[in-house]
Amino acid sequence: MKLRVYLILTTLLSCNYSKQKEEIKNADISTNNTEGLFLIGKWVMCAEGSLDGSTTHYNVCPQIIFNSDRTANYLTGETLRETIRWKVEKDTLFATHLYFGNNDTTERFPGYKYIIVKKEDANSIDLELKQIEKKYIMYLGRQKSKSEIPSFK
Repeated sequence: MKLRVYLILTTLLSCNYSKQKEEIKNADISTNNTEGLFLIGKWVMCAEGSLDGSTTHYNVCPQIIFNSDRTANYLTGETLRETIRWKVEKDTLFATHLYFGNNDTTERFPGYKYIIVKKEDANSIDLELKQIEKKYIMYLGRQKSKSEIPSFK
């Protein structure tokens, strides 16, 4: 009986995972897609939480580096924890795992689609990446480069 339940659950989860991978695969992840270029570069994640309002703040902020080849690396200190392939369509980030090397903890990119909320001021850019199905949110931020900061001469 336990074996039958296990096989049914495994089959259901496998079908759902295959559907999610197919959705990412069908999305254009090529470097020809110019949407999401604002993500490229180094971001810090000093907080994460759930959509119900609970938030965890970090003293030492992990980094997420979005690369121009549409991969991104999640690092704690100098240690690579995850690598994803990503793309952006309008206000949605699609992510799929390429590498997860931190088996003693949960994935930082547990989902496949994230709603992007972008806020910026004169000196910084902040992002909220909301994963609706898992009710998870990441708060990312970075300083603008000198070329992005308006001059008041």
